[in-house]
Amino acid sequence: MDQRERYRRLGFTLVELLVVIAIIGTLVGLLLPAVQNAREASRRNQCATNLGQLAKALQMYEGSFGQYPGYINAIGIPHGENTRAPWVVYLFPHLEQQSLYERWAQGQHNQFQYVETLVCPSNPPATEDDGRLAYVANCGEAGLEDNPANGIFFDHSRRAEMDDPDTLGNSSQDHYDGDGKDPATDAPVKKMTFGYIQSRGDGSTNTLMLSESIRTVRYGYVGPPRQRPPTEYDATQDSKYHFGFVWWQPEQVIGENRISFWPKLRINGQQSTSNYEGTSEITEQDAFPSSHHNGGVNAAFVAGHIRFLSDKIDQVVYCQLMTTSHKESTLMDAEGAKFERDFKQPTDDDY
Repeated sequence: MDQRERYRRLGFTLVELLVVIAIIGTLVGLLLPAVQNAREASRRNQCATNLGQLAKALQMYEGSFGQYPGYINAIGIPHGENTRAPWVVYLFPHLEQQSLYERWAQGQHNQFQYVETLVCPSNPPATEDDGRLAYVANCGEAGLEDNPANGIFFDHSRRAEMDDPDTLGNSSQDHYDGDGKDPATDAPVKKMTFGYIQSRGDGSTNTLMLSESIRTVRYGYVGPPRQRPPTEYDATQDSKYHFGFVWWQPEQVIGENRISFWPKLRINGQQSTSNYEGTSEITEQDAFPSSHHNGGVNAAFVAGHIRFLSDKIDQVVYCQLMTTSHKESTLMDAEGAKFERDFKQPTDDDY
């Protein structure tokens, strides 16, 4: 065999080289989505771990003080306008953030600091001094007065003084002075305990406690006390929908009298309108669980376990999971009828 012929047979032709490159490109194209999916699965698992730590911190808090914190709370010695803190600040001592809690308690409010447990890896802050809070608390039915059967977290910062006590919870007519001196017009602070949920409620395994939010929520973003006219109610940045998620009556969302905010009134329903730089634009219609995870959100139950809720969850099931006691709540079905006491509770297959 000629020497030149032998060398030529040992080499690659251009066609063979192109085939090899095409095969490698195809393999890389197949591999990248798998890598991205694996990374997202890791981020989702870390998010679930964060929620688990917050749920445990809430259990420790309730065990120490006999109740859960409010979604907004009075804190420390009054220092001008900054005398309140959201629910998560009260958990700092249980999250190894004692110094941050003490700064709040001493009046150094709005002290933003990156706390890894408060941030979903799929929803990171732009900077590490953002004070981002990726998780929100179960605040019950939107727009109504605090009802222990409707949710878990309530307003613990002041009492509401109403021109007409029957309008309590109507944001267009509420105003607050915080003195709590008139029993005829002051709304008592509602409290929630683990014992209530277990003995009178739907049980700790059937009641949502925390979930996710992709809105720009900061744990230190609170406004001045509510000593203002009713027309400026929404300018105060510490309503239930600023630090919590809520539910609406199924009749309003899926019944014949459905309101015009659909499809925002569902899990992940406001993904396209979530890029707020502050919470001043948020209303009850935006306060639904949301995440950058595909297909739903992570959520923590009172018992401490974490589940992934599908964004296709039935509206009635979603409301049931948020009420602490459906038989004592204001929850009605899609036709506007009050649920019976023996109404079936959701099972794991429902969400």
